[in-house]
Amino acid sequence: MRCALSRRRGGGAADAGLVWGPYDASGRQTCDVLGVGRSGATGQVEVKTDRNESAIAKDVLVGEVWLGSGQSNMSYAVNALNAPPEVLETAKEEAKAAGGAIRYFSVTSRGSLELQDDVKGAWVVVVPNNVGACSAVAWNFAVILREHIYQPIGLIVAAVGGTPAEAWISKTALDSTGVGAGIWKRHNDAQKSNMVPTQFYNGKIHGLAPYTLKGIIWFQSDGNERHPEEYPELITTLIKSWRATVPDPKAVRYAWAANPILSVENAAGLPLRPFRTDSDPMLPYRAD
Repeated sequence: MRCALSRRRGGGAADAGLVWGPYDASGRQTCDVLGVGRSGATGQVEVKTDRNESAIAKDVLVGEVWLGSGQSNMSYAVNALNAPPEVLETAKEEAKAAGGAIRYFSVTSRGSLELQDDVKGAWVVVVPNNVGACSAVAWNFAVILREHIYQPIGLIVAAVGGTPAEAWISKTALDSTGVGAGIWKRHNDAQKSNMVPTQFYNGKIHGLAPYTLKGIIWFQSDGNERHPEEYPELITTLIKSWRATVPDPKAVRYAWAANPILSVENAAGLPLRPFRTDSDPMLPYRAD
């Protein structure tokens, strides 16, 4: 398990389970929390320094953490106005059955023209009374995944309706593409708020590093429907740049794409499975 903690220079970890890394440019330190136990274990993590400073994270649950991102189809809540009432009732039953084993973090930070080192939000235990506020796509993913792997699931959701892929890509990555210059020109001509390239990567994604993620679920493509020829390069670039954001490139291996070019569907028109974003030749799409 990896977490980003701020402490003053010169402080020392009193707990042998914490392995500290170097300070970054903003004065933060990364630490690996070792020996937290098997998946499903609960407890608290206490960090102490030799200056008698301490911080305690209570009700810590060990499991997989997934990031859900994209545009409106990812942000639509279980209790959305256009959702049938039985959708919410089913989700409440699922939340009760989960018994607190699914946790949810909504990234409330806004888009930014500059890279942000942190994000705003708070972890909540999903129960019947609050499951309605969860992303419907992310919630269903977590429920199904938990049924298959028998482990607790954490969901971090950062999604904004009406956004194109380039809003979720870093400036460095976007500028390295063959389509970046044209996208910047269109933005400068149109000045549409949700279309600002890089803004949601800056404000909602960059600050998640170096949190350890098991993978991503991605639901987006409508925001690029006017220029579909750009999308293959944009989604490939997004995947590669996000893999560089997390500590271990293998942590972000799987994605779910709602896009005609990339989706794999069965005869009923339903997605078969996530695709791998590494170099496995046996699966349908590779970012490499």
